[in-house]
Amino acid sequence: MTIEADRHLVSALITAQQNALLAEVAAVQITKKPEIIGGFFERRIREVIAEALPDGLAVTPGFIVDRRGSRSSHFDLMIVDTSYPYLGSVDIHKYVMVESVLSVMELSTYLDTEKIEEIFKKHNEVRKICRNTFGNRDKIHFYATVAVSSYGKIAMRQKMISNKFLGDIFILKAGTYAQFGRHCWMEKNASEGPSLSPTARRTETPLSDLLAMIAQDMLYARDDTPIASREIGMRMNDYILWGTLPKQNTKGSKTQNPTKRP
Repeated sequence: MTIEADRHLVSALITAQQNALLAEVAAVQITKKPEIIGGFFERRIREVIAEALPDGLAVTPGFIVDRRGSRSSHFDLMIVDTSYPYLGSVDIHKYVMVESVLSVMELSTYLDTEKIEEIFKKHNEVRKICRNTFGNRDKIHFYATVAVSSYGKIAMRQKMISNKFLGDIFILKAGTYAQFGRHCWMEKNASEGPSLSPTARRTETPLSDLLAMIAQDMLYARDDTPIASREIGMRMNDYILWGTLPKQNTKGSKTQNPTKRP
C-alpha cells in the first residue's frame, strides 16, 4: 500500500466513524429532548477525542480557574495536562488550573444564530483569559464542533471578522442533505501583510480534519515536542490527507489536497 493510500485510509476510517456518529445523533433526536440529544453528542465527541490523545493529556468538561481564583464559563470539552491537579469537581465537570489547559471546545448538535453568538462569546472569553494570564500569547486554542448547520458561510465569515476569531470551527454536516462539512478559520493573507482573512472551506472529512488539527496543535503546545516546530505541519501531511476522500474510479477525477491552516 502506498503512502498516499495510507493517508486516504486514515481519513476514510475516521469519516466512517463520523457518519456513524451522525446516524446515532439522528436516532437520539426521536426523543425530541434537546438536553438528551445535546448530552449524547457531547459525550460521543469527548470519547472520540480522548481516544486520540497521548498519555498525559485528558478530556473533561468543566471550568477554568485563573490565578486570581476567578472561574470561567462552563466549557463542554477541555484538553488538559494531567500533570496538574484538578481543583475540584461536580459529577464529571472539573475545575482546572489555567496553566493545565491546552484547548477548549464548544459542542452543539445544530448551529443557529443563538449558538453562533455563544461560540464567539466563549472564544472571546478564552482570549481574555490568555491575555490576563500569559500576556500576548494565545496559549489556549479554541475549537467549536457542530453536528449539522445551515448557517451561511458569508454570515459566518462576517462573524469571524467582527470577533477577530483565532480558533477553528468544524461543521460535520453543512446542510440537512449535504455530503460535506466545513472547516472555518482565519488565515494569513500573503498579499495583505499581517492581516487575516476568513475561510470557510468545504471538506468531505471534517471529523478527520478536527482530529488532525488537534494532534498538530497538541504538538505545538508541548514544551518537549519530539518534532521540531517548523516541521510539525509538514509531518502531519505525511500521515493524513485533509479535506477529501478518494474518488470512486471516475475517469479523469483528481484527488485534492487542500492547504491546511498553518
